[in-house]
Amino acid sequence: MLAGGTGQVGTILRRALTAAGHEIVILTRRPDQAAPAREVGWDGATLGPWTGEIDGSDVVINLAGRSVNCRYTPASLQAMMDSRVRSAEVIGQAIAAAARPPRVWLQMSTATIYANRFDAPNDEATGQLGGSEAGVPAYWAYSIKIAANWERAQQRAGTPATRRVALRSAMVMSPDGGGVFGMLLGRTMKIDPQARSSMWEDLRRGRRTEIDYLQGVITEIADRRGLQVPLSRRIVALIKRAEFERKGSPGLTPEQVRSGLIRG
Repeated sequence: MLAGGTGQVGTILRRALTAAGHEIVILTRRPDQAAPAREVGWDGATLGPWTGEIDGSDVVINLAGRSVNCRYTPASLQAMMDSRVRSAEVIGQAIAAAARPPRVWLQMSTATIYANRFDAPNDEATGQLGGSEAGVPAYWAYSIKIAANWERAQQRAGTPATRRVALRSAMVMSPDGGGVFGMLLGRTMKIDPQARSSMWEDLRRGRRTEIDYLQGVITEIADRRGLQVPLSRRIVALIKRAEFERKGSPGLTPEQVRSGLIRG
């Protein structure tokens, strides 16, 4: 079951899990009967008929939470807190009441919980939690407070038969709508409809791009560590092909770019 599963990450998971043969149920505030997976209504805050979907499910993945793609006004920050904490609490209550609780509860969290540091990487074993660093914006502390309360809601749930995992993720890089790429492309075009990236200009002028120092580095690190990064490889291949052909940068819309990456 995917709670809050109609956004960018939920779409990626739904597509992958369905392809793997799993039956998916999505909890959403606006169910769509024509959606690719069965959608069930909930409000992300109170118990209701949707709890029957948890009883007997194998895995619950809770992605619910107000988008952070907004101005950080007091009202927005409070909505971020409430939507995350309350949805985690009510998922925990539903699991606790289930006759056949799921084996695993994957709860979205955030890597924002870690301190801003440059001396060493943060990880789950030795990572430093943030909130008290010097020289960082004051609202960072509130973002970390949100993250801590979010995780605490899962930790406090009475679900002894269900393994609980907090997913401290960062931005998910995907060509799917609702993600970082779409937001940045949209912002750029709103600021200046004629704006183009430096890589686009390099291709247009038949010059070598900086792709080797961007996605190329990611693929090299992945090779050394035995990791799979198919999207990064596809991006590098597309740019390298354009460099080789020296036909300039095609005038693709963001939708065409996303479509080309997904097909690859």
